[in-house]
Amino acid sequence: MKFFFKVMKNSNIFFLFAFMFVSCFLIGCEDGKKANIIQDTSDIQEISATLYNEKEIKVTNIEKIKDLVVIINGATLTKKQSTQDIPNVDKYGKIKLMTKEDNETLYYYEKKGKYYIEEPYIGIYQCKQNLNDYFESIVE
Repeated sequence: MKFFFKVMKNSNIFFLFAFMFVSCFLIGCEDGKKANIIQDTSDIQEISATLYNEKEIKVTNIEKIKDLVVIINGATLTKKQSTQDIPNVDKYGKIKLMTKEDNETLYYYEKKGKYYIEEPYIGIYQCKQNLNDYFESIVE
């Protein structure tokens, strides 16, 4: 009987550690969550972008705005934190989402061969494509 209680005590410890491990794993899975930066595209009247070379691009075509929103919201959340007004990189581009009531500013950049979108003080997201090249390709 003592052996049974000893095994039960050890198995409780095993299950406790297993539960903690699974919990930590699931919390770690938060990285990679799809971005939902832009909630409502119907309010966006214009997207203005400042490219790496300081060139300004304005997007007013509704279909192009929707395509850009899909790209931005398709980025995945990283564990990196945004802790300042502008990204801490040498070269970055700026995206301004303009609505009747408000403007929202996002930044994009490349770092170590990966592309990122930064929402100041909110989050840093990894994007699948180079937004600078994308803006160059959709010039109206």
